[in-house]
Amino acid sequence: MKLNGWQRLWVFVMLASGSIVAWDAVESYPTESELFNSWSYDGLRWIQVHVQGKTPERHISMGDVRPENKSDKEIVEMLRRYPQEKAGGTDKDAAFLADNISKANKRFEIELNALPAKQAGFVRERLVGWIGTGAVLYGLGLAFAWIRRGFKADGSGRAGK
Repeated sequence: MKLNGWQRLWVFVMLASGSIVAWDAVESYPTESELFNSWSYDGLRWIQVHVQGKTPERHISMGDVRPENKSDKEIVEMLRRYPQEKAGGTDKDAAFLADNISKANKRFEIELNALPAKQAGFVRERLVGWIGTGAVLYGLGLAFAWIRRGFKADGSGRAGK
């Protein structure tokens, strides 16, 4: 199979753009650890608001409520247990906090269950976008060549002899 200059240029552009698409896909691929990070932040934010309400005289930062030496996954496990541990208490603030953490847990559980489908969709979008762009570029090249052939002086559609 012999490639002309335009086809070689197309192959080069496809390989270069493919490497860029692959790099972007690796960098922005949705992962479980990102989800756990968001989940732990959301749960700790509710705890931060709760603690700040109990001690308004001092500012409570996220570092004040984040357990030391705990990974996001360990914090999520603590957040999953929190509503059951605080259930049945008489403190309305604690019940409000447990309810909000429970709602966040349900929302993130749904996201965690949907993660494999989201990841597959992510890969599919990148591949279809890359292949579709390549097909459009190749089609434009064919159209350009067809138009150029129409302007040839001898009308044969071939370059001069």
